[in-house]
Amino acid sequence: MNNWSVNYRVNSNASHVEERFSRGFELTAKTGLSVHTIRFYEKEGILDSRHVQREENRYRRYSDDAVERLNFVKTFQGIGCSLAELKEILQDHVANSRTDLEILELIRPCV
Repeated sequence: MNNWSVNYRVNSNASHVEERFSRGFELTAKTGLSVHTIRFYEKEGILDSRHVQREENRYRRYSDDAVERLNFVKTFQGIGCSLAELKEILQDHVANSRTDLEILELIRPCV
């Protein structure tokens, strides 16, 4: 194990899933977002405990899902969606409460 990443094992119903966590500066390199912007999204609830883990020394570790989530955010903000619209889209995406077509209809006014 090096100083830049750590493998994290999650036990879920007796199956093991290995997930890679990165430090903030690695996440900025992968997403093109500043640390300030990433922390803003964390405070706004865009990134949650599935995406961010705290070490004993209070350093943040970000999962690969955080990279995917932030790239998703950049895409939708790039087409003009507001933060409120984005939160709604992300909630629907996680809950699978809308079809892809319904989500497209929701973002159509953004475009």
